[in-house]
Amino acid sequence: MKRILIAEDDSFTMNVYTTRLKKDGYAIEMAPDGKAAWEKIKKQSPDLLLLDMTLPLVSGYELLQMIRDNPSTKNLSVVIISNTRKEDLPHDISGLNVSKYFVKVETPIDEIASVVKEILQ
Repeated sequence: MKRILIAEDDSFTMNVYTTRLKKDGYAIEMAPDGKAAWEKIKKQSPDLLLLDMTLPLVSGYELLQMIRDNPSTKNLSVVIISNTRKEDLPHDISGLNVSKYFVKVETPIDEIASVVKEILQ
């Protein structure tokens, strides 16, 4: 069973993604902030990270940098789900090997689930 870590600080959004992806047969772990997400990534080695960019404690950008800078996590597939548009981010993420970038309010959950399925095949 493929494992997905969802790093999201909004509990409603977290529940929507968790419910939908569990329905597709994935094992889901949740992290409400970047620090908790980093600890889970190191301990559990998920197959995919769904990452919000505006997380408390450690931002999505900082977490992505940490992932890419660590030899044991640098190849982790990352899909960003954020309400901040890519061009409005304070940092350039183009060199950080992001599989897909979604703006939450503009993207149906089924579209995200479809991309997750493609990545994890």
